Amino acid sequence: MPEAHRPQRPRWLAAAALVVALCAVAVIPTVPQSAQTGIYLAFSWLAILPTLYGLRHSPSRLRNQWRLIFAAILLGAAGNTIHLWLPNQGIIDAVASLLLLTAAAGLVIKRGGNDYSGLIDASLAAFSLGGLMWVLILQPRMATSDLNSAEAAALAAIVLLLCGTWGALIRLVETDRNRTRALRLLLVALTFNLAGFVLTGWGGQPARIIAVMSFMVAYIALSVVGFDPSMRRLARPEPQRHDRLSFTRLTLLGLALSVPAIVNAILLAIGKPVDATFSILVGVVMVPLVMLRIGLLAANRDRLAAALAVEADHDPLTGLLNRRAFTEALDRELKSPRDCTLIFCDLDDFKRVNDRFGHAAGDRLLIEIADRLRQSVRADDHVGRFGGDEFLALLRNCGPDRVAGAVERVRSALAQPFEGSLDGVSVGASLGAVVSEAATRDGTDVDDLIRAADEAMYAQKQIVPIKGPMEQPVERTFPRP
Repeated sequence: MPEAHRPQRPRWLAAAALVVALCAVAVIPTVPQSAQTGIYLAFSWLAILPTLYGLRHSPSRLRNQWRLIFAAILLGAAGNTIHLWLPNQGIIDAVASLLLLTAAAGLVIKRGGNDYSGLIDASLAAFSLGGLMWVLILQPRMATSDLNSAEAAALAAIVLLLCGTWGALIRLVETDRNRTRALRLLLVALTFNLAGFVLTGWGGQPARIIAVMSFMVAYIALSVVGFDPSMRRLARPEPQRHDRLSFTRLTLLGLALSVPAIVNAILLAIGKPVDATFSILVGVVMVPLVMLRIGLLAANRDRLAAALAVEADHDPLTGLLNRRAFTEALDRELKSPRDCTLIFCDLDDFKRVNDRFGHAAGDRLLIEIADRLRQSVRADDHVGRFGGDEFLALLRNCGPDRVAGAVERVRSALAQPFEGSLDGVSVGASLGAVVSEAATRDGTDVDDLIRAADEAMYAQKQIVPIKGPMEQPVERTFPRP
């Protein structure tokens, strides 16, 4: 067969297998129970093959999730075989469902890692609705079933946890901009798996048959995911979403948290005891989710506060301290018992860059100047943007004996040519440095020191031609003797 036709074979095989599987589901109600058991048993073992294919071809970030899915399918098939001879206590089914639940939860975290708050809200809402359904609808039906208390508790845990995961998947599908088919197939698989357990709790022969069909459809959907090319996109997280707790979401969250109290009130009102299983699951699942939700809100608030603080204190273009924040830092330094040096930097003929290359090129130049200034000073020094093309550097604990070396580092950093980014244009800079000695600075304020550094910078401009290379900056001690 030609090479171009080979990739089509798995698709045809998958399509043929899908048709056969759907036919097997369709005939379940028409055959005796022994045949139903045989079909379902064969179905559960055959589902291992596409799951293994999905494991081998899944991206590395989803490999653990597919291992859990494979283990769950294998355990379920083994359990179905064991149940031919031993009574079904629900333990194997509970463990297999827990593995599937863990795989789905891991996918939710990887896929929706930028929307934790939305996922938690959806999970809480679905969990609460599932609890309401269990206590008011399923539990009364189970009173006439042959399930013992342990099996009923295991089934309740599975149904409620699947409801929470189902809500999170609904949120993923709702916010999926690319309409990823594999994600929707996973939702279908989880939905039919949940329906199967709900029907198991409902009891009765018709519900049992429909539950078997639901489990088989879940197998089919999960198998198709293994062959679907869009599966690889499941490992890509969605874009970052802003955590906005609107009035509607806050109301729904409050209603979800009120469901346990409402359920218990209804049970007491009709003369029935409070459901202990439901109350325990609420404490084990809902309370940690609510605490996590509150923690995320607090962390988001702190991030916003930190971002606002940075925005208030820093120049938006260069990231340096803005004029207000820099003068505050300088004022604090002048009140300390240490010498300091203030360097005033002004770019020469900066307007020519904007006129010839545009403001975008001028912005790039300012950003590069800011980076060089940052790199030329120590970590505890301060650098700020004073005006359009004017910069200030505050060198802490830098007196007359250190100023020459410190200023030389700044001068050398700024003296490097900028031809690479400005198409041959050479930009100069004028520097003025002023030393403020702690012993003689009584009465010196911020404005005085900045004015002195500005005068020193203009003194250099008088010495060096405006288009010439940068020379040794003018250094002064302030106050002047």
